[in-house]
Amino acid sequence: MNTLNALIDDLEKKPIKEIAHLISEGDRLALNEFHRRTLFLMANGTRVVFREYVHSLVEMALDSWRWGRLGLNAVERAGDLLLDRFFNIPDAVTDEEDYDKNLDGAGGGTDCRNYFRAFLTGLEDHIQADGILGDIQVEEFAANRLQFFVKRHFYYCLYESLRESNPFLSRYMWKVNGSRFRLWFPKSFGGKKRGEWLKTHIGTPDSSNPLERERIQALIDREIVMPKWVSFLTVEDWTGSVPSSSTSRGCAESEDKTCSTIREFIADEKAESIALQRRAIRALGPERLRRLVRAILDNLNSHEKSDAQIAQEYGLSPATYSRFAGRDWDKDNGKDATQSMSVPDLFLNIAHVIATKHPEFATVARQAGVWKRISEVASLPIQPRMRMNANGQ
Repeated sequence: MNTLNALIDDLEKKPIKEIAHLISEGDRLALNEFHRRTLFLMANGTRVVFREYVHSLVEMALDSWRWGRLGLNAVERAGDLLLDRFFNIPDAVTDEEDYDKNLDGAGGGTDCRNYFRAFLTGLEDHIQADGILGDIQVEEFAANRLQFFVKRHFYYCLYESLRESNPFLSRYMWKVNGSRFRLWFPKSFGGKKRGEWLKTHIGTPDSSNPLERERIQALIDREIVMPKWVSFLTVEDWTGSVPSSSTSRGCAESEDKTCSTIREFIADEKAESIALQRRAIRALGPERLRRLVRAILDNLNSHEKSDAQIAQEYGLSPATYSRFAGRDWDKDNGKDATQSMSVPDLFLNIAHVIATKHPEFATVARQAGVWKRISEVASLPIQPRMRMNANGQ
């Protein structure tokens, strides 16, 4: 017991760099010490332990439009994956069957030693490149680099969480030169094609690099079309251009005008049906309404502005904007929106246009995997504020 106490006392005096090195060698006492230390700086100036910092990253992601719209489960799963990357030292395995079972277990068999080794490698490179000297300077720099390192891995974990929840993907264990890499591929890209593709595009992986798996997965994501469920709110993400033969009778300038995108069609349709809109929306006038709709649909793709910012630009109250085009109703892919009938006017119109105006729009929606969601919204017992419904037709 005295020896153990002496070891713990000694660990408390060691700098981050040494603690990380001990963890990379499998020292569980050093890992415990790491998680006791308040190494992570919050915005209010306080320092917190690793677990509290991960919780703050989860909260930050949930508050952001880009990640918050994925839903609570996906973001919290990313937090769990991140915790596992820095807590788990797996038990020794004796054969390949045990190894594969470990990979299928909680956390996917991650080994925190790999991540601490990667942190140390990057730390040494930056210390040498920046010419940092002195124990105090190195310790401060190490703390800053560690926080950056953890935050970067949180984003890796967000993407991993999305892959886990994607019904169109399946896991593939690539075994090469004694190393194993757990990767995700589209289910449609199966069988021997996976191994052949990896051999052609990756060649011999760098098994000494703890982040090699992330590099390979990023290449797969970039080079192979990864199917996914898409909310029909991100209309421009999946429509692109409809066939040029599509003649849009609803376009404002001419009965024969060809609208190149659904966005243009929707914007023109709303401007033409301004008399059917709510009073505050009518007050904008047709041209300003057309610009508002284009701004909203452009922003669904770019995510540059919040709903509040767009509402302010066009002089609309938060409540008016929410009823017209608020995004929160479909935050969890609209699972409850059809029951509460809380679909904003603009998105109800989009569903009706795609479902009823042009076969080309419906065809693209089916190919993108969003037709079911669109047809659900279009079938709601709510009358859309658009010209096609002015006479009950």
